[in-house]
This record gives sequence, C-alpha cells and structure tokens, in this order.
Amino acid sequence: GGAAGGQVGGGAGTPDIGEVDDIQPHQKRVVEEFAALADKILSLSAFMCGDIFENLAPIERMMLDKQMEAMRKYAYALECRLALWGIVRQDA
Repeated sequence: GGAAGGQVGGGAGTPDIGEVDDIQPHQKRVVEEFAALADKILSLSAFMCGDIFENLAPIERMMLDKQMEAMRKYAYALECRLALWGIVRQDA
C-alpha cells in the first residue's frame, strides 16, 4: 500500500468524491487541491511513459521520479484528510 503504487493516492485508484455541497470552505479547497494534484500526477505519469522522458539525462529522470513520489505522498495526505471528513471513500 502507501503512496508509492501506481495510483494517485494510497487507495485503489482515484477516490470517489461524493456530495460536496454542504462542506466547509476549507474542505472544498482540499477537494479542489486534490483534484488538481491528481490531474498533475496523471500528466506527469503520461510524460514519464513517453520518448522525451526516456531521452532525458539520468539525473533528470531521477528528479522526476522523486517529484512523482512527493506528489503521490502529498495526494495521499490530502486523501486521508478528506476521508476523515467523510468526503472520500478510501478502498482498502
């Protein structure tokens, strides 16, 4: 488990964001932040599967790997916060 897998956060894929009409403003910001981060993770993942990434210097590839790892950890932290509020269903 954890954030090192192929998913956005640590769960089994992109979390299910339920009804968010009656949440607090700070919770709404976390939902939006999580969604934006998930998009960035997907974009970087797609880039890392392409020819340009393969032709980068090893140090650049390593730094992008580290960036992805950090982004996934960050997404997992946001996902856990949302789960605490009952906004996200985390699959085991």
